[in-house]
Amino acid sequence: MRVTIKDVAKRAGVSTSTVSRVLNKNSVISPETTEQIHKAMRDLNYIPNDLARSFAKASSHVIGLVVDTGSPEDYSNRFFCNTVFALESAFHKHGYNLMVVHAEIPDQDERGIIRLIQGKKIDGIIIPEKLACERLIAELQTISFPFVVLGKRASVNSYSWVDIDNMQAGGIAARYLYAKKYQEFYFLVGSGDQIFEKERIAGFSETMKSLGVSAESYHILAGEHDEQDLKKTLELKHVKRSNRRGFLCSSDRLAAKLIHLSSQMAISVPEQVGVLCFDNTDVAECMVPAISCIDVDTYEQGAQAAELLLKQMQEKEFKCRHILIPTRVIERDSTRRDDVGNE
Repeated sequence: MRVTIKDVAKRAGVSTSTVSRVLNKNSVISPETTEQIHKAMRDLNYIPNDLARSFAKASSHVIGLVVDTGSPEDYSNRFFCNTVFALESAFHKHGYNLMVVHAEIPDQDERGIIRLIQGKKIDGIIIPEKLACERLIAELQTISFPFVVLGKRASVNSYSWVDIDNMQAGGIAARYLYAKKYQEFYFLVGSGDQIFEKERIAGFSETMKSLGVSAESYHILAGEHDEQDLKKTLELKHVKRSNRRGFLCSSDRLAAKLIHLSSQMAISVPEQVGVLCFDNTDVAECMVPAISCIDVDTYEQGAQAAELLLKQMQEKEFKCRHILIPTRVIERDSTRRDDVGNE
């Protein structure tokens, strides 16, 4: 239930008219009473009803980017850095600065973010999908505050988001390995529970079916994929040794591990086993053989998110929009075979 001015007055032990005077910055109210009311507002996470109208009257020229302080590993990779660089570049061109806003994912505590909005310290906000909790989204929509989500949640169309086209990514990976004349196909994923994983799996599987590949010839393997698991998969106990197999790996590290084990087991890459991974990283490029990859353009994702937020801030009748960023195959030696035409 939405907190009202009456709730604030009751919490602070004053009348609603006194709360109203404080909200209108009436100087006749004592500093002690003013602070008492402000504390009640903070405790109740109260947002004045006229806050949305006030945004048009003032601008901080600052955009907030929410990060999870409890998960630093998510923000130490080059893909997140690419996104941040794109956001910063796009906003700077329009006279805005980018400010990091901290949030703790276990608590999903949005009060700090709402206080920034109340204080008019930010004009818009970018939120990674994993931090876009329902309470925060509801608060932002209630006050019509501009925001864009990086990534998307299943069946959510009520707000603007920008995401990688993971269905397309899984599909082009399947089509590429098939074109390389591999006969058995394996998609090695993590838990398989994340939305982007489910979409990649769906794109991979649907494309395999459309290409006429039998259900027995392509496999989705979810798990941690430790050395023992990978060795069992590579031992070929359940397939003909003459069959060439194409592997799609969820990460560069997994692909590198697979290539290393193949070498130990005298399995040739790419002749007997082809290896393709997601993300164009230094690991993929520097491995021997260098690993073919699905290039995910996180810079473009950030640039599109920035443009979408700026439009939302400028257009009075803005309607939520959804943008998917396409991916592409970068071919390297882990799938480049002499007996097959290279793309």
